[in-house]
Amino acid sequence: MLGLVIGFLNIAAAETQTFLLAALALVIVSGFSSTSGVIAQVGQIGPLLRRIFTSILLLVVPATIVVALRSIYAVAHKRG
Repeated sequence: MLGLVIGFLNIAAAETQTFLLAALALVIVSGFSSTSGVIAQVGQIGPLLRRIFTSILLLVVPATIVVALRSIYAVAHKRG
């Protein structure tokens, strides 16, 4: 829910490209922790990192979807 609020209210049009690139990097890194368990194998801190990345995903993914859809709409609206 908070991710949706962030996407609608906190990301300006000028920040869209930077936000989407950073979100992409976070999703890729978080994917390594959840699917293959690579990060979870890092000694004592691995399971903690896995939980942190999962929490970040729960916050960032909804915001990323909102910002991406707004960006697509803006591009389509310019051309139409």
